[in-house]
Amino acid sequence: TGMFVFMASAFLGNCWQLWVGAVLFAIPQILSIYERKFPNSTRLHGLMPVGVLKTLVMLIIGTYFARLVFSMLHSPESVLRNGFLLLSLPGLALSLLGLFGHDGADPKWTWPRQALGTLILGATVALVVTGW
Repeated sequence: TGMFVFMASAFLGNCWQLWVGAVLFAIPQILSIYERKFPNSTRLHGLMPVGVLKTLVMLIIGTYFARLVFSMLHSPESVLRNGFLLLSLPGLALSLLGLFGHDGADPKWTWPRQALGTLILGATVALVVTGW
């Protein structure tokens, strides 16, 4: 979290959004220490995106959140600082949900599942390259 604050402060300066963002960044890290004490839902574990799928989901959600921030705010400084804070919320939500779905059966690797993985990887690369 210290490294996060150090790097982000170069872009944001010393503002309240930086410190709230640092707290939001630290909360899942601190709570993950006690992950085994949280109730576990194997169903939630099965629904949580992981790996490249999680990256794709975060890219899509982040794109919509960024568009929302740009449509609501017009000052570049305000967009940067408040966008920094608002764009951290989807990651925080996924991390907190992951605390309640931390264990479950690993899915079997099948050819259809691997083909779907290839499509997900392609969609992720296309999204990054095109800037959708």
